[in-house]
Amino acid sequence: IRARAEAAGRNPDEIKLLFVVSPTIAATEAEARAEVERVLNHPSYIEKSLVNISSNTEIDFKQFDLDEPLPEGLTTNGERGSLEYFMRGDGTPGPKTLRELVLHRAKRGLELVGTPEQVAKKMGEAMEEVGGDGFLISKPGWDLSRNYINAICDGLMPALQRLGYTRTEYTKSTLRETLREF
Repeated sequence: IRARAEAAGRNPDEIKLLFVVSPTIAATEAEARAEVERVLNHPSYIEKSLVNISSNTEIDFKQFDLDEPLPEGLTTNGERGSLEYFMRGDGTPGPKTLRELVLHRAKRGLELVGTPEQVAKKMGEAMEEVGGDGFLISKPGWDLSRNYINAICDGLMPALQRLGYTRTEYTKSTLRETLREF
């Protein structure tokens, strides 16, 4: 992304690359893993996940049987990258059922599950290995709770600060200036 910006005549340092993550934080790693399983096994998880991917792709996935492969050649006028990423599944050959695609999607990417200290360390390691400028912490709307916000604000953020991965105070007056400070 930065190379493309530079090729287009822009200052690559003005571009900030942030990764969207949904960490699961608990007092112990076992408790955090149990929370992930609770969410994935909740009766409404698959339906709510399909609402999320449907909103990006503009495809009503409710029209398809959960235990059958999706039709070949499925296309969209919506967010094509999201559809391609979703349809890729685990990368093994052969068609995947819609249920398999949803459950695989939940476990893809950087796994941030554990205590605040464990997750903060994994986030720091990811930045060192991949690069980028930080993370946008997101939680699917149906699972956002006061407890989740507290786990991030009172657990993860102080752990990130202790490791020197995030600021302890703001010195700029706008979001733009704050993001460019790093």
